[in-house]
Amino acid sequence: MSMNACLHIGPRSGEWCKELFPRRSPGELRLAGKSFIRHAVDFLSQLDIGEIFMLDCLFRGSPPHTLGEGEYWSLHLNFLTGDPAATPAELPDRHPEIPRDELLVFWGTALPDVEKPADLLRDLQPVDAADAELPDGVYLLRGGKLYRCAVPLLRIDSLQSYFDLNFRLLEKPGPYILPGYNSEPGLHLGQNITIMPGGEIRQPVLVQDNCLLGLGVHLLEDTIVGNEVLIDDHTRVRRSVILDHTYIGRNMYLENKIVAGKRVIDVAAGSWVDLEDGALTRDSRVDRLSSYRVVEYLLTALLAIIDLPGYLIFRPFKRWLNRKPFFQFMFRAYPKYWRVLEGRARLVRCHANDPDYVFRFADFYPLYKGEEVREVADDYFFTHRSLKKMVNVVLLSRWKYLFPRGGTEE
Repeated sequence: MSMNACLHIGPRSGEWCKELFPRRSPGELRLAGKSFIRHAVDFLSQLDIGEIFMLDCLFRGSPPHTLGEGEYWSLHLNFLTGDPAATPAELPDRHPEIPRDELLVFWGTALPDVEKPADLLRDLQPVDAADAELPDGVYLLRGGKLYRCAVPLLRIDSLQSYFDLNFRLLEKPGPYILPGYNSEPGLHLGQNITIMPGGEIRQPVLVQDNCLLGLGVHLLEDTIVGNEVLIDDHTRVRRSVILDHTYIGRNMYLENKIVAGKRVIDVAAGSWVDLEDGALTRDSRVDRLSSYRVVEYLLTALLAIIDLPGYLIFRPFKRWLNRKPFFQFMFRAYPKYWRVLEGRARLVRCHANDPDYVFRFADFYPLYKGEEVREVADDYFFTHRSLKKMVNVVLLSRWKYLFPRGGTEE
């Protein structure tokens, strides 16, 4: 009979991170690119585990996990809700759906520090099942008795331990699988990464999916970059963690920091600040309005006037001309000019919040492939928007449609 497992993220686990990471359970905090819970499931999938029961007491209702039902690991995941248990032995009593026999419990936020998952069960020490002060760790409930797996642990019980564990896993992952493609020792790269010239990457470094590194960006030792991150020109990052959906401004230097959107956490001081200047750091999903729109309206009006004669002449022949890329573009784009002038569309897409637009910065650069990284490129354009850049996007896009086989590709 296979063993079952339970991940119990109790209220003690989140005391240190309530203020630093509001509305986020430590089970969902990123550790070298993966959440604590995903690392735990990866580890357990290498043992003879049939089902995993997850109880994250720091959320009301269903925990916001994105693990599916476990098909990826050839096991079954069960997400539980309810009050926390006082001891690992009490879990089957509070949650009858959890089997009592051979139950491996990850109690709190601690990962086994072993070379191989099988080493976890080599040294089992009996403990008092009624002890309500059991520390975070890994326990085995077998035949009504509770045992502690006496192995070293990778604990997350403070900001410093969370920060250090990121780089411990980056440098020595052991049985834990890091995301991305490991092209050489210490270098983990995800999909759809755009790296502009003039920069430098020094291992160990992890960069996840759909990221854009601007001109002259230096990612130095012990740098972890999350998904959909944009690091602007001539910025240097060393021993820092940049979480998902974050924009880092140009000419910055980050060391011993955690950056999550506009929040910058100084690990050594144990303090944080929310930067209001979006040119420094911000959530890359936040849009901003400016006088740039005035220029956009003027350029759109000019295009509407220039294209009007051609649109009126060729519109009756749309059925026959629509196979040509340029005419197909004209018939699609011209009505949108008026939606831009009405404030219902954008001439050049700036952000994922712009569902209707005429042109797109990433469209004429074959470097940007994949929708996610193209959205990061849109944010790069938004950050560096100028009249010259807007005109370039419009003219080069029109040229591309007029001569679809000359030069750039989709």
